[in-house]
Amino acid sequence: MRHSYKTLKDGDVLGHGGTEAPSRRKLWKRSIVAVLAVVAFVLLLYVAAPPANDDRHHAIEKEGDRLLFVAVLHRHGARTGLHHFTFENFTWPWKFGALTPEGMRMGFEMGQKLRTDYWPHLSSGSSKLDINVTSTDYPRTIDTVHSLLVGLFLEGGNEADVVQGNCSCRPEFGGKAAPVDCIGKCLGLDSVPTHLPPVKVLNASNIEASLLRQHDVCKEYQTWKLEWNKSEEYKTALKDFSKQIDFVKQVVDDERLCADDPANETMGGNASTWCDNITLYGVEMVWDSAVCALAEGMDYPSPTNHTDLINRLQPTVEFLQHHLYNVQQGPYVGGILLNDILVRMKAAEGTASVLLKSQNRKMGTITSAQGASMAIYSAHDSTVSSLLAALGMKNWTLPYFIAHITMELWAADSLNVSGPRVVLKYNDGREDHVLDIEGCSNGECSFKSLLNATADRRSTMADCTFVEDTEP
Repeated sequence: MRHSYKTLKDGDVLGHGGTEAPSRRKLWKRSIVAVLAVVAFVLLLYVAAPPANDDRHHAIEKEGDRLLFVAVLHRHGARTGLHHFTFENFTWPWKFGALTPEGMRMGFEMGQKLRTDYWPHLSSGSSKLDINVTSTDYPRTIDTVHSLLVGLFLEGGNEADVVQGNCSCRPEFGGKAAPVDCIGKCLGLDSVPTHLPPVKVLNASNIEASLLRQHDVCKEYQTWKLEWNKSEEYKTALKDFSKQIDFVKQVVDDERLCADDPANETMGGNASTWCDNITLYGVEMVWDSAVCALAEGMDYPSPTNHTDLINRLQPTVEFLQHHLYNVQQGPYVGGILLNDILVRMKAAEGTASVLLKSQNRKMGTITSAQGASMAIYSAHDSTVSSLLAALGMKNWTLPYFIAHITMELWAADSLNVSGPRVVLKYNDGREDHVLDIEGCSNGECSFKSLLNATADRRSTMADCTFVEDTEP
């Protein structure tokens, strides 16, 4: 909004004596206007530039707007490693790939954060909460989203006090998803909220798995990936990252990377011992195991130190992830999920439009607002990377534990304002980032602009040739 401020004219003087009453009144009025102008300007600056130390997940809310819908895609919390490599001098306290109690705490705290940001928009005296929850069929994603829901529905003032010993209730040491009350015990809570939304667990042997794992179960992308692994670009990358590969050989004290995985349900139930040449994927596997150990407070064997090992290997991992989940392949790795979110947004827009038109047009506002709807997707780092690629993001930071993307749909409670707008945010598990994509700069644009910008980046399950995947 533009403001025009009235200022003193040249030659006007604010002082005492020698002036007639009308002049004094005129000058007095002008001085008041000037002071108000300064105050208004200062307030405008304050609103436009909130304090730098405000670390809230900033819901970009404008006066007169209301939240219609928010989609939240998150990676699971901290987990154990996916393998036990022969050079590792420790054993994981839980099954391979299982969510740790620390991972549960991460999920709980994210739920509390979502409650702070969105609960006032979700709850309404005239309607029930509309929260849809979907998860992949891995125990770590199911346990994470249950931890999140406990945090979302638990009233403020509660803090998780993780005590690993309290988690003895977990079935098969994390090899299977835990009941919600068991998660509450792991979190050190006296009780957990009842009547949590049900979690739809996607069947890995069915096409529905492509919603959150399109990159794993659709032949179109898998074919491209196999070809890329044989490409000159990949061979060049092996040379470019030869120092990191040699460093891993030094870490494992071998030319090959070997694992002796005992039988465990998260890996299919059978023991497996294998060795393989150290490639970019081998570097990533060692990096991942070191990151998991760090989150668990376990020291990782390294010629240097734990943190240095992670830092040395990370550029290789970043290169690999950015090439596997690139903008060109975006529709084939995350297009189905992107389409699902946009379809839900469109439905929320339609519902709001009908409600708005049913109100008194003379008032121009909704007098009995319906609560916003929320869709929560619990998945993996590869799913987060896939959605970023589908949105057209070229440069993004690696999604660490509990990394999440939020896509908000806002609309004005007025008949005289243009269509709804979207706000896109990405938190990599450590800090917030702006999702600056083509057609939606700085993470904010009209809903119509987002639809246009992603028109050729969406896909459906009909575009997927299903191939069942068994990888963790």
